[in-house]
Amino acid sequence: AAPITAFLNADQLAKDVQTVTDAARGRKLSLLGMALAVMRNYDPFKTTTHFTIFDLLMKFDKGFGASKKARSGKYGKVLKINHELVTEKEQDDLDRLGIAKNAREEKLRARDAKQKHVDNEQMMKLYRKVVLKEPTAENFVSLNSLAAPKPVNVEERVGEEILGD
Repeated sequence: AAPITAFLNADQLAKDVQTVTDAARGRKLSLLGMALAVMRNYDPFKTTTHFTIFDLLMKFDKGFGASKKARSGKYGKVLKINHELVTEKEQDDLDRLGIAKNAREEKLRARDAKQKHVDNEQMMKLYRKVVLKEPTAENFVSLNSLAAPKPVNVEERVGEEILGD
């Protein structure tokens, strides 16, 4: 017996499955994409002698409910989706948990968080100046504002004339 990750590239399979699901195709094309992703990431030389690609596809068939055999329950219980809940009810669980639904939302949230940080720093400066009446250092130079030293070009140093001993 061998773990499934010994003969199946799980990282690449997850990326392939994400690509298939993000394509939002119909049921048949999605199942075909899933089967191709499994076959692409399967390495028959690293598996046990009696576990073939067909056995692996049957295992995935049971999970995805691709064939009539899987949907009829001959493999055992298969997850069934309540289509009324999927089609009629708006998905709001990600909103309630504060999780971004797509890349655009992630970028907007990151931008807002960065702007909030800048706003908080400005408010802190105002609070220190107005409420705490802390003196402001006019000649204060922040270490963040200092630039990194420029690298010395080696070619320029080679051509320098050396004076003295």
